[in-house]
Amino acid sequence: MDASFILATLLLTAPPQQQSEAKVAAWVSVLKPSLLAAAIADEVLDEREFVMPDVLTGEQGIQWLQGRWQDLRDAPRLGELARWPDRGTLCEMLSLNRTMRSAFAARLPIDAIFEDDLRAAISDLDCEYSVLDSLRDSQAEAFYVHVRRDSLRSFRDRIGPAAWSAGELSCARHLAPEPAVMPDLRKRLPVR
Repeated sequence: MDASFILATLLLTAPPQQQSEAKVAAWVSVLKPSLLAAAIADEVLDEREFVMPDVLTGEQGIQWLQGRWQDLRDAPRLGELARWPDRGTLCEMLSLNRTMRSAFAARLPIDAIFEDDLRAAISDLDCEYSVLDSLRDSQAEAFYVHVRRDSLRSFRDRIGPAAWSAGELSCARHLAPEPAVMPDLRKRLPVR
């Protein structure tokens, strides 16, 4: 690592508007390649964001980049994705989730006895879908890196720190007070 990369990292991680305008412009002009490399290495900027070299010509560009770094500083790195199911598995899980939701929703009009249980199960499935969808979005390589990290942060915040640390994907158990359980029809049917 050379000195320009270290200086670029320091400039990138500094709070916006902490430096004088003239000093920032001078540093940005000298450190532009290192600044872009540091932003890409720190997963703040995606390599495909080609407009960035033009944006970094003025002070607003560096403030924008510093603001993005501030926004993502508590977001997990994309390397954390290795701990979770891959995108194909998540798509299958989401498809099963929607199939189960459709089956429960189809039973609602004809099963008034279990309406509360069915609505609770549907609510849990919707919550689980939202959580798994944010994990799936974080794995979509079509999205820029900052969008993926933001989705991963949303996933982490939704499942909670204990489940995140343990690598547990059991969404309903962490999101709802009680997990969704299939109603046992035999217990509530009237005896003739």
